[in-house]
Amino acid sequence: MTVPLLVLSGLDPTGGAGLTADVAMARSLGLHPLPVPTVLTVQNSLRFSGMRPVEPAYIRSAVESLAEEFRFDVAKVGLLPIDDEVWLDEVEDILFPRCRRVVIDPILRPTAARSEIVPSAAFIRLISHPQVVITPNLRELKALASALGVTQSDPALLARDVSRVTGAAVVTTFEGEKATVLVVEKGTASEEPFTLVPTKRPVHGTGCRFSTAIACGFAQKKGLLDSVKIAIKKVAELVENREEMPSSGQDYLS
Repeated sequence: MTVPLLVLSGLDPTGGAGLTADVAMARSLGLHPLPVPTVLTVQNSLRFSGMRPVEPAYIRSAVESLAEEFRFDVAKVGLLPIDDEVWLDEVEDILFPRCRRVVIDPILRPTAARSEIVPSAAFIRLISHPQVVITPNLRELKALASALGVTQSDPALLARDVSRVTGAAVVTTFEGEKATVLVVEKGTASEEPFTLVPTKRPVHGTGCRFSTAIACGFAQKKGLLDSVKIAIKKVAELVENREEMPSSGQDYLS
């Protein structure tokens, strides 16, 4: 049977990111995605207008129902209402008893949003598990570090301190500014190179697909570095073959 992957993420009506993109990535890597929505967003690729969280009771019922049929122990988690402590605590209780690895994309500001959300104490608790891998870009890493009271100027030291405080592994991307991905796990930092693909404007859905690809590697019993290498290769291929949209919108991945 195809390996299943639990995916908890936001429903992006553009189809370019969130749950739709996570499902596409998982399938392209040979897995069977089990998608459960976390929030319903109002957005296009230019503007993020808002979101409505899905009731945790529904998420619990959906995950329990899936567990009756599918054997999964890895989850990818995307957009969450990160300032809703009751919601986050309940979802934490749903996930961690079931999953040996949880990949969390800490979306503190969707690409089309105008402002960044400050991580709540409950969100910090959610990522503070040894089975967690977080995949922040550099801006998100700095916001998480600030919430944790960590101050470093060097990204590697910053990621190492965030990992030390939370117990989570940290995989940091630089949003096209640097041709490496920083990987920190158990106090050890390394950088994985990749080839930058030139783009004239933002590309919708790269971050969520990157974290999903890492989760796919875990579900296939691969380690962190091998999973990161797979994610780098796959996302680079998608960006290279992206669909260039007309006028002012972001480009989309196929």
